[in-house]
Formats: sequence, C-alpha cells, structure tokens
Amino acid sequence: MKKIFLLVIFLSLSFALKAQYPAVVYDYENNSFNQGGSIPAETYFNINGNLPANVGRVEVAIYKAGKDKAVYTTEWTRGGGNQSSTFSVPVKFNLRSNTLYDIALNFHRLTSKADKASIKSQLFTALDGYVDGTVDISSNKIGFSKGTNEIMDDLYQLVSQSLVYYEPVTQFKFPGYSDIVRYKINQINRVKLSDAKINVKKAKKEKNADARRKYAQKLLSELKTLLHNESSPYVSQDAYVLGTQRVIKDAETENTVNYITLKGGYGLIYMSGKLNNAQYVQGMYAGVVLPLGKPAFAPKFIQNGSVNAGVFINNFEDVNGEAISGPIVGRPLYVGLGYSFIKFIKLDVGGVLLQNRSTTGLDLNLSNVRVRPFVGLSVQIKFSGKLD
Repeated sequence: MKKIFLLVIFLSLSFALKAQYPAVVYDYENNSFNQGGSIPAETYFNINGNLPANVGRVEVAIYKAGKDKAVYTTEWTRGGGNQSSTFSVPVKFNLRSNTLYDIALNFHRLTSKADKASIKSQLFTALDGYVDGTVDISSNKIGFSKGTNEIMDDLYQLVSQSLVYYEPVTQFKFPGYSDIVRYKINQINRVKLSDAKINVKKAKKEKNADARRKYAQKLLSELKTLLHNESSPYVSQDAYVLGTQRVIKDAETENTVNYITLKGGYGLIYMSGKLNNAQYVQGMYAGVVLPLGKPAFAPKFIQNGSVNAGVFINNFEDVNGEAISGPIVGRPLYVGLGYSFIKFIKLDVGGVLLQNRSTTGLDLNLSNVRVRPFVGLSVQIKFSGKLD
C-alpha cells in the first residue's frame, strides 16, 4: 500500500499548467494569416489583427474548403469606451490537422444617419410591397389571400431577412408586430366595401366604384402606417452593418505530430481463491498507451479512456515458491483498458499472461500460459520524442 501512496504523490507533483491559446495574426492589407503560414490545429486559438476605421464588430466564420455551410462562427464586439485599434477573436473550435479551410472575416461598422434613412426606406418599401401583393380587392369585399397568423409570421420574417446584416449595439432583437397590427388585419378581412359610402367623405358625390377604391386604400394605408411606426424604433437605434468582408481561401492548418506515450503503475494480479481468501501477487508495471480518441475531437468519456499493453517489471512467486513469469520476454505481459476517473490517476483493468517456466525469445508454449485478471493505478507520460 505504501507504493500506492507514493504513486499518488508522484501523480500530484507531475501537474503542469495549461499554456495560453496560440495567437494567429491577421494582416488586413494582405488578407492573410501569419504571413501566409499555417494556422493551429487541434487546439483553441485567438485571431488578432488591426481594425479598419470605424469598425466596431468582427465576425469570423469558418468553412471546410469549398463548402457553403459554416462549421463554426464567433465574433468580437467593441465594448463601451473601448477605443482600441486592434481586435482579438477567440476561436473555441478544434480544426483538423493538415486540412484546408475557408475563413471569412466580416467587419461591421456603426450605422450613420444616412445608413439608417436608407435602411428604413428599403424596409418600408418591402413591407408595403408585401401588403399590396397579399391583398385581394373585389367589387364588394377586401381581404388577404393568407390567414392572419401566416401574415404576422411573414412580416416578422421579412424584417429579419431584410436586416440580416443589421445588428443593434444593444443586441436587442426585433420582437415582431403587436396585436394592434393583428387587429387591423382582421378588421380588413371582415370589412365589406358596400359600407364604403358611410366611411368615405363625400361618398354621395362620387361614383360607388371610386368610393370603394378609396375606402380600400384608406384601410391598407392605415395598416402600412402601423407597420412603419412599429418598425421605425428598431431601425433608428445604433447598430452595426456589414462594411467589408474578407475571405481567406484554402487556409492550411498545421500538420500536428503524434507522441510516444508510456505509462507506469502499480497493480494487483488475482491468482486463485474465493473473495474472502483470495491469493494475489502485486508489483510495478510499465507499457505503452493507445488513446481511444483524440482529445480535440472525442467526447470526454472517450478522451479519458485508453488501450494499454506492457509488462510487469519483476517476476513473481507462487505459494510453492515457483517463479511466475510470462511468455516471450520473460516477464508477465498485460493488456487492458485504462480510464482517468480523477485528475492525475488512471485506473487500469485487464488480463495478464503468466507461466511458471521463464522463457525468452520466441519460445512460446501456449500450454504453459494462463490468463489472470489484474487491476492497477498508473500515470502516463508523454515523451517529447515525436512520430511524424
């Protein structure tokens, strides 16, 4: 048991602090990363660069080379009072090694008064066009070709699509139109144009067709005014609009390397007997580790697991004093699974190949080999020697 405590102490002392995320420098003038070099793979990183004039928001979208759907998006927004001329966007996504990506950087600037007026005018034109295109006017009735709920949804989607590159500084999202608009749509659907003569001034002096037409236009104008009034505050607030988009095609990630990972531990091998009088041997073991998945991509449960193989350092003796060894290398061989259930400590379980007669080389007699279960605690060490 003393050896187990010593192992735990050793694991605790082997803790190493994680390094900060690597930085990727973006050159706006040349539209390149790291002067044309590769970008990090299998780790989070930061994109740093200089800000063009009046830019307050930078959005980064990453695509597999040649694809249209982004695999990851993130953004940086200038905080209140921040007058810095640089930006730093954290990319918390693991890119795959030796792979090409298309990376788009969208630079957003604050809206000016002219921008707001132009955006408002375009939005109002779109809303008016939708109303005119959805309404049906006959000689006796005015109404919409769609239900009220569908119209309300269409109007919301129209605003969202028209302002897709319009991001309020407050992050406030357009809430949709009020019940007053819903009421006006229902009112228009219920009205009969035969009532026009009592709603339009001087109807008696006009032809019935003109009176109905003016009455219909009056109702639609009231609806449009409501839509304009409820949209205007949203467009009038300070917001970011897309100023410039820069795309880096076929950005290449670095070619990561694999490392030799060894482990050492202390384990118990069950030999025979029932639980209350079990016989076992114990000792140190060492071997190689094959991870079940790369930490950058595998789920946490898979990251913590590994396949292990190796030898026990020393041979053992049975109750009769006979040497217990193993095949091929003259030491007990083990194969098993490891799992990190707490930091620094890995639990190993598996099977051990044993035989009473020590052999070396290729002298393998399977009739003398037996398999026994084992359990142990270990630590793994990643050597700097790398395998390209």
